[in-house]
Amino acid sequence: MRAPRLPGSITAGSRASPSSRARPRRLAKLAGAPTAPAAGLDLHVRVGDRVIQGQPLFTVHAEAPGELAYALDYLATQNGIVMLEQAG
Repeated sequence: MRAPRLPGSITAGSRASPSSRARPRRLAKLAGAPTAPAAGLDLHVRVGDRVIQGQPLFTVHAEAPGELAYALDYLATQNGIVMLEQAG
């Protein structure tokens, strides 16, 4: 069975900027990391990368649908896991 996952993306052209490490770390933990081997967060961009509309920024991996639901609930309350600034 493939682990549940969710890609995150943006809606406008921007550049990845420095952010707190606490939010991504919390999101990964709610998805089951590090206890569940397949759980965690894959970041697809680095600080300074230019990103375009619809580009995936990260993928959340969980071994169980309930863990993914916990992570998604947290994600819905956060302003951003990957912070963006206007490209310029």
